[in-house]
Amino acid sequence: MVTIVLSGKHKSGGSGSLHTQGELRKKGASLIYKIQAKTEFRRWRASDLDDATANMVWECRFREIDPNCDAIELPFIVPWTNLISTATVTLSKGAAAIQFNFVRNFENWANPYSIKEYADAIQAAAAESDGQFTFVPIDPKKLTEGFRLRCPTRSLEHTIRDEVSHWAERIKVVCANVTEQLMRNVRRDSLVTFFDFPAPIRSSCQQYLIYFVQFLEDLGIEADSEIKEEAGRVLFSITPREGPEALKKIKDALEVYLELPRSPEFDTASSALRDVAVVQLKANVLHLQSQLMLAQATIQAKDAAIQALDLTVYQQWQLLSGTGPQVKEHKAPDNDEEPILGDTVHITKYEGKGFKVDLPRILRKLKRTFRRERSTPSNQRGLPPPSKDE
Repeated sequence: MVTIVLSGKHKSGGSGSLHTQGELRKKGASLIYKIQAKTEFRRWRASDLDDATANMVWECRFREIDPNCDAIELPFIVPWTNLISTATVTLSKGAAAIQFNFVRNFENWANPYSIKEYADAIQAAAAESDGQFTFVPIDPKKLTEGFRLRCPTRSLEHTIRDEVSHWAERIKVVCANVTEQLMRNVRRDSLVTFFDFPAPIRSSCQQYLIYFVQFLEDLGIEADSEIKEEAGRVLFSITPREGPEALKKIKDALEVYLELPRSPEFDTASSALRDVAVVQLKANVLHLQSQLMLAQATIQAKDAAIQALDLTVYQQWQLLSGTGPQVKEHKAPDNDEEPILGDTVHITKYEGKGFKVDLPRILRKLKRTFRRERSTPSNQRGLPPPSKDE
């Protein structure tokens, strides 16, 4: 059973509506409704569809819907936002449209930007979409009540499922761009990166990202990190403790760190060193590689999965801003190499993915901080004195 709302004019000349329960069914090539009560109203809309009815409606073509239908609200859940629970098919004067209803979970809002800021940003994005989307507030005076994004149907010959899927992908991009811009505005002292990991390897990749803070500490850079799901993707945020001036160093270090799992030199270079920082880094790289091999059945799939950690693939998701001085651009020397992380990483004009790494030198720079921060002689803590090579 579904909820049917009928509306229209009485024979007496007035207008009214009737709320009742009924069903939707196919009659020949037409999608119609059926109710027990008799009524003179002709216009109708349907909502609260059960699963079986919804599955039937999803496969209907727009031209098959009864011309007297005003709207059909369908259950619609997506992984990239928890604000949408339904999509509505609307019909008027031979034309059809899709409405994505952002109307739920606002009471559980826990983002660093406000609901109004989010709605305002979506409205601005819709205004710049060249008519692809129309922003429709539930209450124009109170955007926190929710809103709808309306998209025109490309053809009445399309099925409802195909049309909703088409526009949902575009709405997803809009929401992702808005989220990134808002995060940029509220986290000016952090490096914020978005990743879109496939579900089978998401946990392993997140674990590898978490270790990046220790990698930074072993390089002598102190920072705090946050990792969470945001708009269906993984948001990874790094905030340097010494201020925004360290953001450039962190960005360079992240580029190197994300390349390690597929570096052909890493295993050999790391095997030559015994510092605990290098040993633990190698353990994390090998763990990620093993998890990817388990998750993927072929070498080709494994390589595609490792690309999820490639900064160049997700360069468009990189949000780097700071309140400190802007980093000056360096002129590349005659050998077409430009240092970006001390003397260990160089931007190159022709090689590989745009930079080459002096991996052995980076690994030699890794030192676990407890070895450098001893302020009390070790023999005063009941430990043997350090050897000369320490």
